[in-house]
Amino acid sequence: MTIDEVTEKKIYLPRLLSADEQRDMIDRYVASGRMFRLWDNGVKCIAVVTRLNETECALKNIATCPADQGKGYGRAMLAYLAETFLKACKTVYVGTGDVPGILRFYHKSGFRASHWVKDFFTDNDEKRLSKRAYSYVTWSICAETQMTWKHAKLREE
Repeated sequence: MTIDEVTEKKIYLPRLLSADEQRDMIDRYVASGRMFRLWDNGVKCIAVVTRLNETECALKNIATCPADQGKGYGRAMLAYLAETFLKACKTVYVGTGDVPGILRFYHKSGFRASHWVKDFFTDNDEKRLSKRAYSYVTWSICAETQMTWKHAKLREE
C-alpha cells in the first residue's frame, strides 16, 4: 500500500463526487488543494486537503471505493494526512454531515467535533441528492493531541 500526491487531478473527479455531490465546490477546492491517492493493487482512496492559513488546514474530501470501504483504507489515508499536515499546521479540520457511520469514522480516527450547524444541508443545498445528512459537523485534530490520536489508533489495530 502506498500513498502519493496526485498532479492529474481531473481523472479522480468521479471518485470525489461519490463523497461530495456539489461539482462546483469540488472544482474550487481541487484547484487550490493538494490531492492524494492510496494505491493497493489499484486506487482505493482519494483525498484533497487545502491550506486555510498559516496554522490551519482542511480535509475537503476523502472518498474510498464503495467495494473497499471498511478495509482500513480511509483510516490509513487519514493517518497519513494527519501526520503530514500536522507538521505544518496546528489544526486539521473536516466538515461532514451528521451520518452516524461518518461520525464514528472521524471520532475513531482521533478527530473531535468542534461545532454543529443544524439543518445546514436542508437550508443550503437544494440540489443535494442524498438527504441523509441534515446538520453540518466540524471536526478537528490538533498537533497537541496527535500523540493521543496515535496511541488510540495503535490500540484499535
